Amino acid sequence: MRKIGKRTIALMMAAAVAALSMTGCTKRLPSDVIASYGDQMIGRPEAEFYARYQQYSTEYMYLMYGSDPTGLWKQTDSTTSKTYEDQVKESALTAVLQTEILNEKAVADGITLTEEEQKKIEEAAEQIMKAEPVVEASGVTEEIVKSIVTKNAMANKQYQAMIADIDTNVDESTVLHKTIEQISIRVKQDETAASTESTEQTEEQKEQAQKEEAALAELAGIIQSALEQGATLDEIVENYHDKEFNGVTFTVEKKDAFAIGKDDTAVYTEQAMAMTKGQGITAVDANATYVVRCTSEKDEEATQQAIEQELNNRRAAMFEQKYEELKKSAKKFTVNEKEWEKVVFSEPLIEISTSSADATSDAAASSDEAQAESSSTDSSETESEASDSAEANK
Repeated sequence: MRKIGKRTIALMMAAAVAALSMTGCTKRLPSDVIASYGDQMIGRPEAEFYARYQQYSTEYMYLMYGSDPTGLWKQTDSTTSKTYEDQVKESALTAVLQTEILNEKAVADGITLTEEEQKKIEEAAEQIMKAEPVVEASGVTEEIVKSIVTKNAMANKQYQAMIADIDTNVDESTVLHKTIEQISIRVKQDETAASTESTEQTEEQKEQAQKEEAALAELAGIIQSALEQGATLDEIVENYHDKEFNGVTFTVEKKDAFAIGKDDTAVYTEQAMAMTKGQGITAVDANATYVVRCTSEKDEEATQQAIEQELNNRRAAMFEQKYEELKKSAKKFTVNEKEWEKVVFSEPLIEISTSSADATSDAAASSDEAQAESSSTDSSETESEASDSAEANK
């Protein structure tokens, strides 16, 4: 059975950026219609396609992490008191509605698709039709898929137009990340002493605790000095791990180079952000004593990621603001609750007949294939952001 990758239909989820309220069934809709936007009818296959894609995507991720999605959809989310099935179905209708609103605005603004974009839409539709589990469960035809992809391509272009004038200047000092490495030091616990239930310390125990504290502070100072003079983490571990120092045995562990920014929650974050290259600091929390050395005053990759995240936040805020205004003039959205209730996730779309490893291997291979085919418009950045937002709406 063919599997479908997330990016293949990321375009379809492009409109699901914010949670929306939907009107109930205030007028009678045909049984083959799930919802209406003004006079525009949204048939069952189209609406169910959105839901089935999210169902498949979630099951795919479960398998990727080695879990069996069987029985998932009837479970209740403790934070919302709704079943996961109900949440996905709500998210699907949110995507449908927002696509209609943005597509309508795009048409009104004179937005059109280029020949190249139309060609990519044709290619994407062909690829989507190979996604047997989703296609068979939703009942979509190639014509319906082309319509879905086209509307979302228009919605994507409208989204891009709405966030085109964001301020792209980011003060690097506000998102700067540095590269550091860490040594953690702990007193090696005596198993007999650790199992003592009494909370009151004897004089002997108090003296031992003071001895350990003094030895720990002295060892941390020695390690910090060694690091600042160029010692490697491996050398520090080799010299001090599980070895006695001033009558106390310590556990000394390393954490190789990693990025840290001002919003990190480590006990030494503020100190670390003030370090220069080669400088070391010592910090203590309830878990350990840490000796940290700065290896780079700017972690290029992490800083760039932080800049992109800041820009994404600005895009989301601008879109939300403009979309709230757009909704005020939107047409009425009516849901055929009676028919929508009949859409149930009775069993996984992904066959669990083989081992999870085999299933995820097949799905991953298909996902790679899908990625190569999935550039349906020039707004790939929007696709990625909107797909993440769609996941968050689940």
